[in-house]
Amino acid sequence: MAADIPSMIIVLKQMSELVGSEAMKERALDDCLKLESIISDLIFVLQRVQQQPYMNLERVEDAVYEAYDFLDDCLAVVSSGRRRRRVASPNKNINIATKVGSFFSLASSNPIVFRHNMGYATKKLRKALQRSVALTNIRVHADVIRAAYLFAEAGKQLPSYPHVKDENIIGRDLDKGQIMKLVLEAADIESTEQNPRVVPVVGFKGIGKTTLARLVYQEPVVRECFDLRMWVCVEDRFDVRFIVLGLMGSVERERLDYLQMDQLQKELRKTINGKRFFVVLDDVRDISRESWLSLRNLLVGGAEGSTVLVTTRSEKVANIARTVAQSYHLGRLNNADSRLLLKRAAFHTNDGEEEVQAFEEIGRQIAAKCEGVPLVIWCVGSSLRLKGVDEWQSFDAKEEIARVRRKYDEESDNKQTKVASGMRETHSFVPQEEIIGRDADKEAIMEQLLAHSSEENELMVIAIVGAAGLGKTALAQLIFNDSRVQDHFDLSIWVCVTEDFDLKKIMMNIIVSVTSKDPGYPELEELARDIHQEILGKRYLLILDDAWNEDHEKWSRLLSFLSSGANGSRVIVTTRNENVVVNLASEKHTHRLKSLDEASSWSLFVKTAFEKGQQPTNSNIIKIGKDIVANCGGMPLAIKTIGGRLYFKNSETEWQSFYEKELPKILNTGADMLASLMLSYDDLPYFLKACFFYCGLFPKDYEIDVQTLVNLWMSLGFIIKPNPDLNLEDVGYGYFVDLLRRSFFQETMRDEQGRITKCKMQNSMCDLARSVAQNVCATIGIKGGINGAKSRHVSFDFHLDSSWHIRLLAQSKRIQSLILPTQLRQEVEGRSSESVCEEVTKFKYLRMLDLHNSGIKVVSDSIGDLKHLRYLDLSQNLNIKALPNSIGKLHHLQTLKLNHCSNLQKLPGAIRKLVNLRNLENESCYCLTHMPQRLSQLSNLQTLSEFVLSKGICSASNQSAKLDELAELNELRGKLKIKNLSCLGGDETTRARLKEKQYLLSLILIWDIDAVNVESDYEKLLEDLQPHPNLRELSLSAYGGVRFSSWLPQHENLVKFSLSRCRKCQCLPPLHRLPRLEVLLVDELPELEYISDKNESGAFFQSLKELQLTNLPKLARWWKRAAGDEKTTFSRLSKLIIKDCPSLISMPLFPCLEELLVLKNTRGEPFQETIAARRIPSTTSEASSSTSSTTVPPSVPLSKLRTLCLINMPNGGPKMWQSLSSLRSVTLDHLQDIKTLLEGLEQVTNLQELHVWRCDSLEEISWLSKIRSLRILSLRLCPNLTIPRDRISLITSLQKVEIEECPRISHIERMLEDRLYRQ
Repeated sequence: MAADIPSMIIVLKQMSELVGSEAMKERALDDCLKLESIISDLIFVLQRVQQQPYMNLERVEDAVYEAYDFLDDCLAVVSSGRRRRRVASPNKNINIATKVGSFFSLASSNPIVFRHNMGYATKKLRKALQRSVALTNIRVHADVIRAAYLFAEAGKQLPSYPHVKDENIIGRDLDKGQIMKLVLEAADIESTEQNPRVVPVVGFKGIGKTTLARLVYQEPVVRECFDLRMWVCVEDRFDVRFIVLGLMGSVERERLDYLQMDQLQKELRKTINGKRFFVVLDDVRDISRESWLSLRNLLVGGAEGSTVLVTTRSEKVANIARTVAQSYHLGRLNNADSRLLLKRAAFHTNDGEEEVQAFEEIGRQIAAKCEGVPLVIWCVGSSLRLKGVDEWQSFDAKEEIARVRRKYDEESDNKQTKVASGMRETHSFVPQEEIIGRDADKEAIMEQLLAHSSEENELMVIAIVGAAGLGKTALAQLIFNDSRVQDHFDLSIWVCVTEDFDLKKIMMNIIVSVTSKDPGYPELEELARDIHQEILGKRYLLILDDAWNEDHEKWSRLLSFLSSGANGSRVIVTTRNENVVVNLASEKHTHRLKSLDEASSWSLFVKTAFEKGQQPTNSNIIKIGKDIVANCGGMPLAIKTIGGRLYFKNSETEWQSFYEKELPKILNTGADMLASLMLSYDDLPYFLKACFFYCGLFPKDYEIDVQTLVNLWMSLGFIIKPNPDLNLEDVGYGYFVDLLRRSFFQETMRDEQGRITKCKMQNSMCDLARSVAQNVCATIGIKGGINGAKSRHVSFDFHLDSSWHIRLLAQSKRIQSLILPTQLRQEVEGRSSESVCEEVTKFKYLRMLDLHNSGIKVVSDSIGDLKHLRYLDLSQNLNIKALPNSIGKLHHLQTLKLNHCSNLQKLPGAIRKLVNLRNLENESCYCLTHMPQRLSQLSNLQTLSEFVLSKGICSASNQSAKLDELAELNELRGKLKIKNLSCLGGDETTRARLKEKQYLLSLILIWDIDAVNVESDYEKLLEDLQPHPNLRELSLSAYGGVRFSSWLPQHENLVKFSLSRCRKCQCLPPLHRLPRLEVLLVDELPELEYISDKNESGAFFQSLKELQLTNLPKLARWWKRAAGDEKTTFSRLSKLIIKDCPSLISMPLFPCLEELLVLKNTRGEPFQETIAARRIPSTTSEASSSTSSTTVPPSVPLSKLRTLCLINMPNGGPKMWQSLSSLRSVTLDHLQDIKTLLEGLEQVTNLQELHVWRCDSLEEISWLSKIRSLRILSLRLCPNLTIPRDRISLITSLQKVEIEECPRISHIERMLEDRLYRQ
């Protein structure tokens, strides 16, 4: 196993810093000097080794990490000892016994233990140095190792499911009839236990037992005859609990796997009691009589006529289970049916007659060799599809049949548990500007997606085929996000398939994509039912990205679930291998992606290789660049990768060197794109290598929080400050940006300040990370153990909430990090109290520990034993009420996350001992009553989500921190929320010194709403809480003053200002001159009468994009004086929400809205005045230079508005629609005299969605015929609405109609639920 050299170098650099520290040299100067020398030499050797051929440095690696752990212990010991000496008060009366105990208790007071640790570290590193030097001098005759990513077959048989298309089954009509007779009629019963009847179907593998059972299961007469139908795929696992869970999963929506067996059997009995049920136990391979009887006894409570159908290959199983006189033995297909099935498998429905005739001449011979086995026939036929007519004659049917048998025998036998491999996953989002040169490809596919086809009775599959790195996924993303696609299809679904064609996983991903809900762990039948219901009657687009599997039967199984969608539904499959789609898509629907042309290649290269995507002025660099692009062969991934590397090379000399020395290496890798990317990885400095490969622990398509990623890197010591004055987080963010520019990451989200907050990894980059990290990082599957005891970083690919999952790591002794990237999003109850926490604390070398949403109820005291811990995430553990004081022992801890621990009541006082703590995240800890005292000792704190003050009398308690604890925390950055503010005595608020906190971007101040104080006290408190001018966001809640502080209008960097629940506020501060203010939210100010005291000249909200005015009962106008409102315009406002402002009669005009306008329970004058205005700003510059609309060119007001919601508003009349030409969505809720309003909607030519709710005056829908563009209609709570029979077609022709609680048309609501009627 190869050693992780980049991480070793980082660790050695950290050790160098440790032994060079003043604290360490103070205790053992000679040892530190020796270690510094050894470490320096070892770093030099390892840096040379990176450039040498492969060699085994595992023992060197072990020695380095052991030494690091010992030195880490020494540092913790020194730090804690110094801290104790500082805080301990002198006491001359301490007895001898206490001193002796202190000496031997911790190495901090015991120089013997300390020197032992230092000596051990020195010994280990000296041996590591000797071995590595010896290895470097050995001439190794081997090529430079290239990363090769080999995708392994899943090696497990697909679970069966109960649905199948009848037309795909040939030659089983007689068998089906015989089994139906056994199932439905009383037969000759040998056993006295007549209920339920057990009917075995016996046959060897591939003969079609499961298919026949599916036919019976979905037969309409079976549906009518039985009250319950249940299906379980048993296979090798005849476990009664497993089967009962499967049976319950067929009929119950909720998960029951947390129940004990006693409770489970009660639930099963209750479910089947008195009901006639039909159960299929599919593929039962082996049972004992005892286990069978224990299951059968649980099924005796059903009604007479209940039946169990068992499919099996074993006569033994059939004889144990059956109650009928004889089992049904399934035979082979006859010659005619064999030929017909082979013909069905070998041809597309649109293949020419000539090819079919050519097949007849040799098909008979091939079918005969298949010996009537349907599975073999179908696979052989699928192989014939891949061959031309001239190849059929030479087709070796015997060899192909043998291969099929071997394949399925291996699949049947391969049931080994293994660590989850890095299966490729993709996502649907991509910025359009990132894709260059694919317009023609996109439009060709769009034409097939949107056009009406003669094949509408079949689900159309469109294939995108191309080599790795050509941009298949990017093209699919571009299509997926096109507005025409979003408008045309009711559902847009994106699923990554990967080479592990796991049908259940694919179906779960479809459900998640459609519903945005976690389906839990359902059975296959339940998933099939859910998909059927979700797509029923809807036109959908499903993109199955990155498909590898060539097995046509598996694809047929998947597509059979997708047949209930509306006509015009489409499936797009992207793949590198044309054999994957040859059985799925016809030739005319197969799009073969080609390389980029020269112009597009150069445009893409310029975008990635040069700053801001601008072509350089140096003609020599341009020439070199074009030569490089010419050698990339039009491969987008190669162009972006090489461009990302050249981004950091500035001089012409560097470019020429790259062209002459590095480019040939890339070209020599040929088509192996991963090997090309490996060269990019090799080009990284050692610290970026470690940061990158650690990301291989995240699942593909996982959206990574950038700040969390930086904190993880910090916890593992991957971030090294080149300058001690630099901030560690800033250096880490620089690492991320560096990797982003080299195309190792893709950004997905930025915050309001333009800082990247979320990212993902491209699939090929994720493959690369897992390839280079395979020896040090491992991902654990639900049944798998860790792959080797050397892995130091571990992630789980399932929701972890039980201690037995942790025991999967028993073989790994030196785990440093454990992350849970696939935890459920919603908080869940754990299956254990403190066992997860207790179990994980056995890994003493952990530096990073993620236990979020793991159901912990009590945090164990043993958490304090993890003395190396730097990162601890306990978020979303709802039942944690307190943390143990032992957490104060975690002297190295940098990040403590407690977000959404909603029952956490207090933080331990010992938290003040965490002097290295940089991030304390406690957002949404609603029960937290106060902060502990002496929090000011945490001088390194960068993040503090919420500072909670004690309420009322408790605020004087000595146990709680006061506001002045914030005084020394001047490194705080990001967002700070202060809760339960009250008018305190003294100068405590002044001493908080918020004005000195220059890195804070967001400040939220929430007063204690129950406190009773005079206005002047509130105003003084706000004045004292003046923040630094760098602040971007300010929110005030429950403020009890009348006036606002003088400093507020001077904060010119404010982007967002929120004001809520301020009982006495009558007007706002003069905010209109804030040059950067984009969002203004005003809510629940019962005394607010006007926004501003006077109308001043000058700029007026020149940057404001969003305005919300809600729950303002006395607000009458914008300015105190009556004149002026209608002469002023919001020049950039795009989103306006006015709710429950019943007195508002005048405000500035808002004609430039684009995104949204919501008017609820307010006066109609502002809306009508805006529509009536004939002049609005046409450009931002013109708008910024004018305060009124009198000097700008004419334009139609509100002509760009896309969404309008009118709720309990006066009728504006049908003429108002003339201006609103861009509307896509309209909601009309609780309006009077709505008929005239609806009749004018025909003027809105782009309207696609209409929602009419709570309108008593709505009586008919004749107006609907005039709205040609409408696709979605929602009608709710319209009691007088009637729809005559001759008008029903007006709504059934729409893509989506929702009718709720409209009593006079309830019959139509039921009719719309009928799929046959909709079609």
